[in-house]
Amino acid sequence: MNESEFQKFVSSHIDDLIKKHDILVFAKSTCPYCIRTKKMMTDLKLDFSWINIDSIDDQYVLRTALEKKTNHRTVPFVFVKNHFIGGSSDFEFIVSSGGLKQLLN
Repeated sequence: MNESEFQKFVSSHIDDLIKKHDILVFAKSTCPYCIRTKKMMTDLKLDFSWINIDSIDDQYVLRTALEKKTNHRTVPFVFVKNHFIGGSSDFEFIVSSGGLKQLLN
């Protein structure tokens, strides 16, 4: 499998994961914005899935695929019901504006 095929494979796997989970976050374990997002989700008692990309061997390939998919360059990458929300501040905004409830229904 060449690099282009591998990138397509990773991108397809990301799409499958996003479809499988109502809330999915790709993050880094030491990122303060990721930690804040996780705390908010936990405090809100949301059912979410969390992937620490810094624990993955080919994190560069995964991160590159996420950046191409979302046109977003920083962690966390927050997806709700197959929609890319954005990062931590975007998630905070959608929660405070009541948009999260709408997306989850």
